[in-house]
Amino acid sequence: MLLKKNRAENPFIGLYFVILGYLLLSVAFHLASPPLEASDEAGHMIYVLRVKATHGLPVADLNDRNIMGIQEITQPPLYHVLGALLIWPIDTSNSADFFHFRSSAPVGRADLPGPANMWQLDGNRNYQQTMLAIAVLRGFSALLGLTTIILTFFTARELFPSDRYIPLFSSMLIAFNPMFLFIANSVNNDNLVSCTVAAGLCFLAYTGSRQFRVSHYAWLGAIASLSLLAKVSGLILAAHHPADFAEQSAAQAESGCRRRVYRSHGDTLRMVGCAKHGALWRTVRAEDSHRACRQRPNSA
Repeated sequence: MLLKKNRAENPFIGLYFVILGYLLLSVAFHLASPPLEASDEAGHMIYVLRVKATHGLPVADLNDRNIMGIQEITQPPLYHVLGALLIWPIDTSNSADFFHFRSSAPVGRADLPGPANMWQLDGNRNYQQTMLAIAVLRGFSALLGLTTIILTFFTARELFPSDRYIPLFSSMLIAFNPMFLFIANSVNNDNLVSCTVAAGLCFLAYTGSRQFRVSHYAWLGAIASLSLLAKVSGLILAAHHPADFAEQSAAQAESGCRRRVYRSHGDTLRMVGCAKHGALWRTVRAEDSHRACRQRPNSA
């Protein structure tokens, strides 16, 4: 009887089971995914290894025609720098054994029989050297995924304080999503940007029902900065959340004049966000044109 009462009073008992289920499934996904076979894992691993080897950030070279040579190196560096620090003590001198591409690999063709792996592993799969480094980075990604799940639970709890099922269902939607589990157990910066965006949403939900403080802008700015350093798609946090935050502040303002000032500030931030997206799109299009010009044969 006492055990049933404690279960009823503890609002986090369901979250504990979600976390346990996520961790068990993470182990299964990790064991089922061969090294570097997960989505974009090879490119991100190359990025981390270059940071570790050179003690600096790599420079993208359009003339680099190596496999995965420039695909991920143009990404923001936060995830890869953190990853390089985590595997710093590990000997990765045998990393070249993991990057032998199978030209006959039927990528994307699950209907064809036979081996489908993209990479031919020449070494053993014992958890030593580079294999250990991959496992450590996958564990790091799994922890980021776990943090995203927990932040989602508390975000929903702030938005629906009187409902005990919506927060649990929200966390379950993420924790038991096969695609989320697949990415969360691979070397991929998507895990860091998902975590930082979830942190931004949780922070907005937390501050939305509380007294406005100027320091909240600094905290949100720090979260948005980390999100941008994780991946360019983190712009969604930098562009839109401050505007929503300003409107939350306006709703708490006492005078009509102050309310108009905050709403105007929110509109301005939205305009800046749109300008950022527009500038990014123009940059990408200009880079595409630049590549086309470089690849076009000389008419002379």
